[in-house]
Amino acid sequence: MPSPFPEETVKIAQDSIRATLEIYPKHFRTAYKKALGVWTAFKNSDYGFLGNLRTGVYAPYIHEKEKLKIGGYNCTTIIPDLYLSCEILGINPQIVQFFSFRDIEKKDDLENPFENHHFSIIVDAGRKHKYLLDPFWKTFGPIIEENSGHIKIAKCDGRPATKREFREMKYHSAEEFAEMMDRLHDPAESLDMLVAGQKVLDDRVIEKIECEIMVYYNDETNTVSTRICVPQALISNKAVTCNMQFNDSGEIVNKYLELFLMKERSWTGLIEGKKIAQLDFSALEEFRKTIKKTLNENGERRKHIRIGRLIDSSKHKSCLAEIINSMPLTKEEK
Repeated sequence: MPSPFPEETVKIAQDSIRATLEIYPKHFRTAYKKALGVWTAFKNSDYGFLGNLRTGVYAPYIHEKEKLKIGGYNCTTIIPDLYLSCEILGINPQIVQFFSFRDIEKKDDLENPFENHHFSIIVDAGRKHKYLLDPFWKTFGPIIEENSGHIKIAKCDGRPATKREFREMKYHSAEEFAEMMDRLHDPAESLDMLVAGQKVLDDRVIEKIECEIMVYYNDETNTVSTRICVPQALISNKAVTCNMQFNDSGEIVNKYLELFLMKERSWTGLIEGKKIAQLDFSALEEFRKTIKKTLNENGERRKHIRIGRLIDSSKHKSCLAEIINSMPLTKEEK
């Protein structure tokens, strides 16, 4: 029976497995070793979406990634390569999707939020239990318990025992997944890849702080948003979103920034996030000019000068008023 995935992608997977078996034949003699080999090959896969944004191809197959020079995977695009590798090795892969889920390894993890949804692979490792293979959640091991709201994965290959809680666990055939991938190649449909959020960068350095940048799409308001989270220990974690709303013709009709304080971030939102201001880019430019007044000739902030004192002076009160008027407070603060 022919594969539902593109021939070019299937050939790349076949060539890769063939070359691996020629080099490491002893490492793939049993079903378990085959599953372990696939896990080893994919467990350090890079997550990336910057190349997808650059090319406009949000759900590429491996042959498209090579042609367009798109680096990294996400939890959707890694599945065809995982599935084909396992299928070629004969360990009967199944595609599974978890909705509203989280992984619990220790008590502190009970504070973690539930994430939206995620794809993984379950394989037959030739042992008593089937194995969950999930590179981006660093999970590999036998599923020793399965209930309506959770599964338990035993420790394996240095990984601790894990309990995955979820609202729903749904299996997909390779044909269903291939149909979804084909649908996501349509420009309009591909925006579904952004609804739950995609990570663009997790190491953008701003003021010596590593910040995470995410991108989202709200299909109800036709708005694309980018979110940058700035962790600041012992002060207050912060987030900034840039929102661009489009009309049906694809023209930008509204563009604005939102400023938040937060306890922590999750993939899909902010935990205990509090919106403190909303402003347009003209107000941001005025604020930038005001900040610049606190810098010396070397571009460094002058010592013992606080922004509040500077903009509270009579010389800059009008500037302050313009900034504040352009930053309407949230309902809770009005």
